[in-house]
Amino acid sequence: MSSRTRPGFSRQGGKTLRKTTTGCADAARLSVFRAFVVVWCALAVTFWPASGEAASPISTPGTEQGGAVLETASSAKASPVAAAATAYCVLDTVTGRVLSERNADQRRAPASTTKIMTALVVLEKADLEAKIKVSPKAASTRGSSMWLAAGEELTVRDLLYGLLLNSGNDAAVALAEGVGGSVESFAAFMNEKARELGATSSQFKNPHGLDENGHYSTARDLAVIARAAMANPEFAAIVATRRKVVPWNGHAEDRALHSHNKFLWSYEGATGVKTGYTGQAGKCLVASASRGGWSVIAAVLNSSRMYTDAQVLLDTAYQGYQVTTLVHKGDVVGTVRVERGGEDRVKLVAARDLVLPLNAAEQAALQREEKVPAYVTAPVSAGAVLGSVSASLNGEVLGSLEVVAAEDVRAATVLELFVDRLRGLFSSMLSTLTVYRRG
Repeated sequence: MSSRTRPGFSRQGGKTLRKTTTGCADAARLSVFRAFVVVWCALAVTFWPASGEAASPISTPGTEQGGAVLETASSAKASPVAAAATAYCVLDTVTGRVLSERNADQRRAPASTTKIMTALVVLEKADLEAKIKVSPKAASTRGSSMWLAAGEELTVRDLLYGLLLNSGNDAAVALAEGVGGSVESFAAFMNEKARELGATSSQFKNPHGLDENGHYSTARDLAVIARAAMANPEFAAIVATRRKVVPWNGHAEDRALHSHNKFLWSYEGATGVKTGYTGQAGKCLVASASRGGWSVIAAVLNSSRMYTDAQVLLDTAYQGYQVTTLVHKGDVVGTVRVERGGEDRVKLVAARDLVLPLNAAEQAALQREEKVPAYVTAPVSAGAVLGSVSASLNGEVLGSLEVVAAEDVRAATVLELFVDRLRGLFSSMLSTLTVYRRG
């Protein structure tokens, strides 16, 4: 009769023995231990910052998304334009870049172009409706005049029209005394403003520009000063005015002021700025124009044909350069990785337009660079500045703009972080096992 063996038992040498379970138990314990290690690692990684993770939302810029540079041939410097002026400077008001120049840093007597700085300082320090009483000194100032009389009172606004249209030296002194207390104190304000604007080759001794030892400027500095002044709406409105009537107390008629700047009549798109003449300075003109929304300034010093020079210089700029929109507001520049976020990446968009006037050679040579961090840490708010885009020529940055997050990215929940880390660990283990088996 055959003997039976109960499940879980075996026969060996006539004896019934219990089947060994040591190997199975060890395998089970190892599996449990491995699962425990995986869960522990996932929890640890979830609550432990990633290696090198920055404390701030933006890390040190890396190369994951940004750093792409488009390189082309180098561009040539703008050639001087044929002009009679001893010195000139043509300035792009968008970037402040010099488009053409001759002796632009040569110190020269600026004549009444000085009054651009005078007006800019007054506009920043005085109430336009405040009244100033004209002193005997102001009324007796020699040269061009708006016919002020000692003792009369005019508003700052009316005196500015007399200063910039009639080129009134009397108005210049009246404003200087009314705003600065004295001509000397006001000149200190002018020099302080010049340093602030970077017009460091200028020194002002008076507010009207009559020849005086130590009173000088340059074509470049005057262009820079004019750019700042034209950015002031009140100034821009005054210098664009051809005729203005202001009160004239004690007279049957009001004062009729007429601009000395004939460029306003003779050049298409002309918007200002100021003429000047003295024996030392010669004929001078700082002219501005706007075409197609692009404004250019030309400072012309000591020219026998200042209006023609200004026309040629501005025409050359408008014919040789094209205003180019390199990046539009809202354009997607790229994406950046998000650590500990509900989303893995966030889009980066331009905060505004990047517009530059460029000639043909510069368009071919332009270098564009995006600088963004290697990663950011959630939460991220829409509109948060995360990097920049710049355009340069031969290493000189012509313009730049900020790039911002296109949308909000919330911080991930603890569960999401745990699952994400767990998934990553299992994926890593699976990859390792696959490699091991192949080996």
